[in-house]
Order: sequence, then structure tokens, then C-alpha cells
Amino acid sequence: MRIIVHISIFVAVCMTGLASFVSCKSNSKDKDELLRIEQLNETDPKAALHLLDSIENVKNYNNTELKALYSLVKSQALDKNYIDVADDSLISVAREYYENSSDKYHRMKSEYYSGIVYLNADTLDIALNAFLKAYDIAEERKEYFWQGMTASKMADIFTRNCDGVQALEFAKISLRCLNKSNDATYVNYALLDLATAYHNINYSDSCIYIIEELLSDSITAHDPWLDYSSKELIGAAYIQNGEYNKAIDVLQDNSKPDGGESVTPAYVALAYLELGDIDKGKEIIESLSDSSTLISDYLKFELYDKLNYKNEALKTLKKSYDKSCNNHTKRLTSKLSIALLKYHKTEKKLDKANITKYKYRIAYIITASILVISIIILIFLYRSQKQKLRNQELVESAKYLKERLNDTSESNKRLAKSVYSLLSTQFANVNDACQTLYECENEDKAKKQIAQNMLKLINHISEDENTIKQLEELLDYHCKDIYSNLKNFFPDLKIEDYRLFLYSALGFDNLAISKFFRTTVKGVYGRRDRMKNRILNSDIENKETYIAILYPQGLKHKPGGNIGQNQNLYRPNLIISD
Repeated sequence: MRIIVHISIFVAVCMTGLASFVSCKSNSKDKDELLRIEQLNETDPKAALHLLDSIENVKNYNNTELKALYSLVKSQALDKNYIDVADDSLISVAREYYENSSDKYHRMKSEYYSGIVYLNADTLDIALNAFLKAYDIAEERKEYFWQGMTASKMADIFTRNCDGVQALEFAKISLRCLNKSNDATYVNYALLDLATAYHNINYSDSCIYIIEELLSDSITAHDPWLDYSSKELIGAAYIQNGEYNKAIDVLQDNSKPDGGESVTPAYVALAYLELGDIDKGKEIIESLSDSSTLISDYLKFELYDKLNYKNEALKTLKKSYDKSCNNHTKRLTSKLSIALLKYHKTEKKLDKANITKYKYRIAYIITASILVISIIILIFLYRSQKQKLRNQELVESAKYLKERLNDTSESNKRLAKSVYSLLSTQFANVNDACQTLYECENEDKAKKQIAQNMLKLINHISEDENTIKQLEELLDYHCKDIYSNLKNFFPDLKIEDYRLFLYSALGFDNLAISKFFRTTVKGVYGRRDRMKNRILNSDIENKETYIAILYPQGLKHKPGGNIGQNQNLYRPNLIISD
């Protein structure tokens, strides 16, 4: 008996495994078939729709992915066969599945075709939301074709809502993206959308230019719908521009490819009315059926107004007004309904999030435990490395101190050389004067000789370029390139400004400098003051050093800072009194 039971269990397990294997194989086959039909949608939508309708086991799909893929491919096939669907029961299966799926490509398409369904149902807010989601995914994946298509649909939504500026922006985006996809057919329709957007905001010239390019290049010759739509649009633009004869020429024989009712005769009638041919316009308008669009009512109003039929004109205008009010009320009601729906969906998502939070709590505890253990390990590793880092810091500090000592030593050498140079040259002129007195027997002649030598020295200092260059190099050497830094920071100063700074740094006062410049002491004061203001208002570093050279006795005290303090510079020049 036990043997029979074990055999039965074994057989049941084998049958279950076999059934699972067969089911997986069948699902894979069905998925491949749907993916092939999806590709066929791009080249032969009619054949794709026929294949989808011939699938007999759709209701037997036991896999949510298969159901979602079928609903998406079927929605796409219906749209490409110009079958408008306003019920979201089919596409919602795909949208709900792919919303949480990693398959972003099909998620993008599910949002796009959801937007198409809602657009057909005239629920524009929900449609716009779906198209925006599809656009974001397409942008992330660089799917330029789908970016262009979603942007085109959003342009259509804003056109319906009479927002011409936004419609134009999305029409431009659509054209730019479709150009990148290199699909000429869709690019042509994107050009038509762009021209329509320009027409709707009264940019008739731009609209006419685009359509004339389409018509002149015979682009529309092989597409009767594109040809019909382009001619109707350019006819309306001609009327808007006041070119009524051109409008009549282009619209006269323009008719829908499927033979359906068109607003083209209404545009022709309006052109005749504007040209003053009331009888012709009246004949066309009276031939229009009562089901004509809003523009027909407007044209009738124009006719009655021109014929001075006030009662008929008022009735027609009221009829147009009622239609506009109904459309406006519909838009407002739609927005309120969508707002409530969004609020309801948000509440549901919050409830779902609260339930999910408890499910993840255990996972959070496990994760926190792992983090604690990891932190403990990191602490031990940190302590083991701490001493190594401390030793490395000590080595770096020792290296830095050594560099500082070398810099200090170099500075001391420069300072010592500067002091030596100062002591060796301080009394050179006195020595030369004594030499002259010794060599000349006549004291008056010696004085003249000394005076000539001093005048010669003054001329050298004020005019000889070699002497001035030596003085500049001397100043740079002893004062860390202060003169060169001044010239580099203020390249637009005059030569006299640079010389004034040089002479001031060498210890000459205003009287001596005025002799060098052959000007007045007041002029030297003025130039010194202008240089001071230029330095104070600049971003040059160590302003105090430059000011100290220009004003060794300090500036008058100012509230803005301590630059005015007396610099107390050492002046080694000897003054010999009588």
C-alpha cells in the first residue's frame, strides 16, 4: 500500500514539473509571437491587427506579462490603423504592469498609448500627464522618435486648450527630435504641426513659408492626407494675411482623400466674402450642412453681417457663443474631475505605502545589524591606522619646518647683502666731494666742480635710462620685486608714475623729485595722491607696503582702516648742518 502511495506522489510531482515546463515553453512562444507582431506594426499595421485578432488563446494567457504585452501591441495596432479608442480598459492592463517593470521601453510605449486613448476621450489633463511620463523615459533612453511623437501630441493638447505659445514650443521640440530619428514621413508631419502652431498665434508668414516649402518640393505628392492638410492650412494663412485670391486658388479643388466633409469650402466662402463677391460666398455657405464646424457658423455671421441681416447674424453669433461656452464648461469640469481623481489616487498610494512600510521593517533591522557590525570592524581598522597617520603627519611637519628654515636662511642672506650695500653706498657722494676738495687748490673752483658733479648725478638719475634701469633692478633685488609687481599690476600707468614710486622708494623727497621731473612740488603732490587712490581702490596685495613707500610719514588717519598710521620707515640719509 505504501509503495502505491509513493508511486502516486512521484507521478504527481513529475506531472506538475512537466506541466510547468510546457507552460513556460508556451509562454515564451507566445511572447516571441507578440514581439514579432509589435515589429510588424511599424511596417504593416493592417497585417499586425489581423494577426492580433486571429489569436484565439488570449483569454487563456496565464501570465501577466503576456496580457500586458498583448494589450500594448493591440493598442498600438488600433492607433496605427486610425481606429480611435476612447476606453482605457485595454491599455490600462499594459500601463499597470509596466509601471513597476524594469522594461522601460514598453513602459514608455504604454504611457504614450495611454495618452492617445485619453486624448481621444478628450480628458486632456490625464493625457498630458501620460505623455510627459513617456517623454521623460524617451529622453532618458535617447529615443528621439518617441520624444518627437510625444512632443507632437502635447502640442496638440495645448492647441486644443488655446495655448498657442506652449503648442509652438512643443512643435519645435517634436521637429528637432524627429529630425534626429531620420524618419522623413514623420518629419513632414512635424513641419505641418509647426506651421499650424505658427498660424494659431498669427505668425502667418512663418506658416506660409513652411507650407510653401513642403508643396514646392513635391513632398506631399505621395501622401494625399499631408497634401490636403497642407493646402487647407496655407489657404487659411493666406486669408489671415489678406491674400484672398491665393487662398481661393489653393483651396478651390482641395478635398478630403476619404471624401468626408471638410471645412475647406467655408474658407473659400470667406475669401469670396472678403473680396466683395457676396453672391458667391452666399452660395457656398448655404450649401454647407448644419453639422459643419464652428467656422461655418462664423462665416454665416460674416455673410449676414455684410448683407445687413441683423437678426440672422445675431442668431448665428449666439449659436457660436453657445458652442464655445459648452466647450469651455467641458474643460473646467474636466480639470476639476482630474484634480479629484489625482487626490484619490494619491490617498490610495499613501495607504499602500503604509502597509509596505511594515513589510520592510524586518529588512531594515537586518540591514541595521549588518551596518553595526561593519562600523565595529571599521573602528578597529581606524585605530590600527591611526598611529601610522600620526607618524606620517610628523614626517610632513618636519619636512615643512626644514623648508621654512631654508627660506629664512635665504631671506637673512638677502637682508645681510642689503645692509652691506646700504652701508657701502651711503657716503659715496660725500667721499667724492672730499676727493674734489683735496685735488683742487681753489675752494671756489672745488665747489663749482662739486656742484657740476651733483647736477650731472641728478641728470643721470632723472634722464639716463641705464642709470634708471640699475636703480629699478636694485629696488627689485632688495625689496622682493616690488617695482616689477607694481608695473605688472598697473600696466596702464604713465612713466612718471613709475618713476615717482622708484624715487620715493630710494628716499628722495618731493623737492628733489620735482627737480627730476622739472615740475613744481605741487605737481608731485598731485601725482603722488592719484597713485595713492589708484592703489587703495585696487586688489593688489600688501597695499600698506606700496603706500608706505609713497608716504613714509604716513597718511592722515581715515576711519576705514589703519593704512593711515605712520610707517616709521628708517631713513639713513645724513643731513649735514652748518
